[in-house]
Amino acid sequence: MQYSNSQRRYDSFRNEWDLNEEFDPTAHYDSDEDDDDDFDFQRGSNAHDGINEPVASSQGSNLDPAQELGRRLIAHEAEDVQSEKMSTATLEEVLYWFHGLQLPAAQSSETELMPVEAQKATRCKSSLACRNADRDPYNPRSEWVLSVLMNGLLSRGALLHGFPPDWSDFDPSCTNYLARVYNKRFSVSRVQITNQREDMYRISDGEETDYELIVGRASVVLLCLRQMKHLSLDEVAEYLCSWGIKLSTCLRVRHEDRGPRTSLRAVERIPYQVKGFQLGKDNYMSYVGRRKQLFRSNEVLRAALKHGGVPWRLAMEVSEDFVTSGPSSRVTEVGGFYKTEEGDELWDEMLTEDQINIICGVYKVEREESAGKSGKKGDDCGRLTEHVSWFLKDASWRGSGLDVGFWSADAESWYQRRVKKYLDRDFKCENQTEWKKLLKLWREAQKVAEHLETLSRSFLQCHVLHGLEPGSILEYIRTYLTYLLLLVCGDETWHVKMLTLKTTPI
Repeated sequence: MQYSNSQRRYDSFRNEWDLNEEFDPTAHYDSDEDDDDDFDFQRGSNAHDGINEPVASSQGSNLDPAQELGRRLIAHEAEDVQSEKMSTATLEEVLYWFHGLQLPAAQSSETELMPVEAQKATRCKSSLACRNADRDPYNPRSEWVLSVLMNGLLSRGALLHGFPPDWSDFDPSCTNYLARVYNKRFSVSRVQITNQREDMYRISDGEETDYELIVGRASVVLLCLRQMKHLSLDEVAEYLCSWGIKLSTCLRVRHEDRGPRTSLRAVERIPYQVKGFQLGKDNYMSYVGRRKQLFRSNEVLRAALKHGGVPWRLAMEVSEDFVTSGPSSRVTEVGGFYKTEEGDELWDEMLTEDQINIICGVYKVEREESAGKSGKKGDDCGRLTEHVSWFLKDASWRGSGLDVGFWSADAESWYQRRVKKYLDRDFKCENQTEWKKLLKLWREAQKVAEHLETLSRSFLQCHVLHGLEPGSILEYIRTYLTYLLLLVCGDETWHVKMLTLKTTPI
């Protein structure tokens, strides 16, 4: 590409010079042939590139600007809409690392399962969002063990029960009892966010860093604490990002120390379609092109990689790298922030709602109802509209059976089927209600994820945040009261747990 000096900017995220529309609004792309899509994250990046605005369509074109942009970007790159299947965690990795379930290995002497047991084993994999997960080729867990595990995954109460207690590293009888063996190099503290019901957690490695690593799930904190090797904070961020976990690498700023914002993010326009419109290949190609254009921004791509869920997966289509450092130096100019109860601001690259709409391929569509009907939401022109999209938005993803805290094998399988559907010319966008219905097949997985997250939160609270030492009298009292509660609630295995408790050293 040939630009004048006023049109050039250095993008340290991609280690290249690129077009800068902020310095020169007349800048435009001459060609896409020399674009380099291979780039790496830079540790400690001080990128000064801004959010790219959509390239305006040519004056003589009658096409919708989004369609014009998509056609120009990918007219010669049709093969780029293909998606390669990503490698996800094996079933055994999910059980051990994410949930702390240390199940016995398969034995050659095990007999064939009865139909009911086989059904339970399949149900167990589905409830963990791992029905399509690969298995550990060297140390797989047997189907019989999975069928027994299923008895406890949907159990109620303050502890997992329905299977041997030493299968969980939350239990003192487990060989690798987590309260005894977790990585003490990491320190964890609670972060209270204003107007947010659930607390978040700060993970530190004890070293001086320019940012704070913040996560929202207790199970993610315990995933880090199960790592026995010494990891820097950058390596932890990279590790979590490789799982597709939502995280933040925040810069803490006192409100009175932050200067006024001098630049505003450009608002991305959502394409409008009239009632009864028909989608075609051009629409899908335009969507992919516009999404790629948005991901050419350092901040947007990093924000998507830290967002988790569908935006993370779509960002991985253009980058095989992970977040390995804190936010850019101008995060207070282009990012967003959480406000803590202490009054501080935690700034990070964050996706705006309109950016998520572009990434997920949202259209604003005229509704079937008449424009005069009351109680319906309309646009600025008074038209009744609804959002349909190529991929579901956060509102539909949250609470679904695929929202289990990480990008699972079942989520990847669903994603690949969806992309194949479009490549096979089945062009249909869904509204958010339809998306929720399509994900009901994994309803049980969400219940299991919530139960395991509750147990992780309780363990983190007692043994890490409050520092109850394993074998201490306080831990003994807490565990004793917990088992009494299980007895009152009718737990059939209470006598086994009490026997385990009596043999635990004080």
